Amino acid sequence: MLRSLVGSEMCIRDSSSMEKFSFGEGNRASSVRIPVYTTERGAGYFEDRRPASNIDPYLVSAIIVDTCCLNGKYRQELLEQYRKFQEVKAKFCLLYTSDAAD
Repeated sequence: MLRSLVGSEMCIRDSSSMEKFSFGEGNRASSVRIPVYTTERGAGYFEDRRPASNIDPYLVSAIIVDTCCLNGKYRQELLEQYRKFQEVKAKFCLLYTSDAAD
């Protein structure tokens, strides 16, 4: 379980596992949290609560919507965008690490 620092305490209840996907209504420990208000109205938002800062959040949102709502209709296009993102990220990391060594 990933732990996050909250004040002076370690808080594990608000983080989800990186190894297992889960979702739940009002569940802050799930990978994707659906607020109760969203469920009641039948419209609203969801929260991707998985710990990650190394991917484009717009791409992640598109993949989630495609998977959950569109039955993977744009899967191939999104995978291609993900591969492009990884290539750019790798080039940036290589550039950044070589600049830091100078």
